[in-house]
Amino acid sequence: MATALSQSIDVMNPKQGTTTETTSSSSSSSPTVRSNASSSDLEILLFDAMQKILIPKIKEGRYRDAQTTLIICGETRPFRFLAKHLDIPWAAESPCVDLGCSTGEATHLLAKRGFSKVIGVDVSEENIAKATAERPEIEWRLMDVLAERDLLHEMIVNDFGGVTPVFFVDIGGDRMQETVVLFLSYVIQRYRPRLVVVKSRKLYKDVSKRYVEEDKKHLSVDGWNELVNRISEEELRDRKCFHPQRYPLRLVPGTDRAICRYFSYTGVCKKGDECEQDHEHCHHCQALGHRAQECEVLASELIVRKRH
Repeated sequence: MATALSQSIDVMNPKQGTTTETTSSSSSSSPTVRSNASSSDLEILLFDAMQKILIPKIKEGRYRDAQTTLIICGETRPFRFLAKHLDIPWAAESPCVDLGCSTGEATHLLAKRGFSKVIGVDVSEENIAKATAERPEIEWRLMDVLAERDLLHEMIVNDFGGVTPVFFVDIGGDRMQETVVLFLSYVIQRYRPRLVVVKSRKLYKDVSKRYVEEDKKHLSVDGWNELVNRISEEELRDRKCFHPQRYPLRLVPGTDRAICRYFSYTGVCKKGDECEQDHEHCHHCQALGHRAQECEVLASELIVRKRH
């Protein structure tokens, strides 16, 4: 059962040696995820293991200039290649989490890299059972990080001692690019990780077609912001078509307690009285006293969008 956090907790980024407040930006008045990263905050790279275009840059350490480096792979092979070969000299200072670990092939490679701790996370009970049986020396967690971000936060606080991990991410398959992009934006904005490596075929192709600069393997930060903000706007426009779990995490203003998406958008929560998430606030506008189904702010925004 998900447990709501009772207070905000600082998370340490090992690169800066400073703490970052982890209260979600969802408590602001803006109803959508926005990305306003600057060039000093974020560097985005594409990686193809066949061409190995980025290997010289990675080995020279130039990818570590930004606060956060996001490396996007289109296939499993380059993703695992980076898990095995990416030069991370500061690994001993940092834990690592493999989100969407499946049966643990990439996690197994990461566990050999000298990180302070490595945990594999997957939504499939079958995958976690197989990974645990085959590699009992590695820690595994059953978790849907797209729907249970509070549990991800608890893991970072409790298992990693509040130290922001390196994120390896392979979630959602190729069907949920929008959800993956918004999740990446959430992770980058909330935790300021030093390194994120993601495998997503659609994201790789989208970035390649729309936002690639002259070197063909580097995405501008403006391009990333545009992508996140465009997807966020599309999420708002098409909101009524979404499954409750596909909405981003939003908290009761001023707290770390999540607002229940099922109850807010459908009027029914399968956990009933046992649900520890909030049923009193609107998930969309975060106001007290109504659900998203009844939200006048959401209704007016949808009307405006349809007119245009």
